[in-house]
Amino acid sequence: MLFLENPPAVRATRSLSAAEVQTLTLAARGLTNKLVAYGLGISPVAASRRLESIAVKVGLMSRSDLVRVASILTRDPRSEAPDAVLTTAEREVLELIQTGLTNAEIARMRSRSVRTVANQVAALLEKTGCISRRGLTALPMGS
Repeated sequence: MLFLENPPAVRATRSLSAAEVQTLTLAARGLTNKLVAYGLGISPVAASRRLESIAVKVGLMSRSDLVRVASILTRDPRSEAPDAVLTTAEREVLELIQTGLTNAEIARMRSRSVRTVANQVAALLEKTGCISRRGLTALPMGS
């Protein structure tokens, strides 16, 4: 048998920097890139790139997956929905949003018009108090 070990100097760094942790913390609350950027004093493009970098570091395929995982791990009460009464259709749409689907994809899956889905998303935003789709993504599953 042959055992090879990568010396520490050669291993890829997978830990998050302080700036990345701050960015992820704000995104996990459901804030938009623009609000995350404003909160950190950086450009929205820089915030977006940081989130992409973090997703790659932790092995996730998308930023929405990253935000969902981060909101679950941090259990930040600011990311939880208030006691909103959602219809069955709204709950279904919320679950599909949380899987990363677009309005058009949701409409196709549910045999509805894109406009109907957009209205349901608007109702979800109003009922949950979220300011963006990302906020809906950060909600606990099945809210």
